[in-house]
Amino acid sequence: MTQAITKWKLGLTEGWLAWRPAVGVEAPLSTVAEFADGEEAQARVRASVESVEATTADLDGWIEMRGIWVPDRSTGQPVATMTMEHLGEAPGTDTSVEWFMPFVRKAPRVRGVKVVHYDVASTETNAGPAVIATYTLLNKRTGEAIIGVDWTILPVGSHEFMKVQVTTPYSAMADAMGDQSAVLANNLSVTLGDA
Repeated sequence: MTQAITKWKLGLTEGWLAWRPAVGVEAPLSTVAEFADGEEAQARVRASVESVEATTADLDGWIEMRGIWVPDRSTGQPVATMTMEHLGEAPGTDTSVEWFMPFVRKAPRVRGVKVVHYDVASTETNAGPAVIATYTLLNKRTGEAIIGVDWTILPVGSHEFMKVQVTTPYSAMADAMGDQSAVLANNLSVTLGDA
């Protein structure tokens, strides 16, 4: 019988302001001074936290953590967002890389969105095997691009898995965002047990 993920911990690196949706945005909003200097920069961080919370609110049942990356305290400009989801299948399902790969081999189709780049690969993380999907999506109406990396971590022996998604609208930050996503994915630890 497979096990559930009973506990998890995501180690954040400098510049990441993260919160658990169940707790709400009050906690991250009370700490913006730790991530931005000056009123204007802090207002930018506050607005970003509220925007991320509002745009992902419909996914609350799956989301364990949300976050923004603010590498420059002087501007307070968030350059990437992070969402971590706790997902699963029925107990007994072997959620391996081989099982998951057919679900992500092809880029998802969304009306009004052009897939500029899409690639998947398998790798290992500290929490177990993973599937990485890298992509660049272009909104056909607005011309805005989103560059992202999804790390789906599939702990051996579990019917549950974790997805760490990091995205940025800034092409100049794509490499740094990709590096940050790898650090976050490898900073995830999970504990398996009976649910």
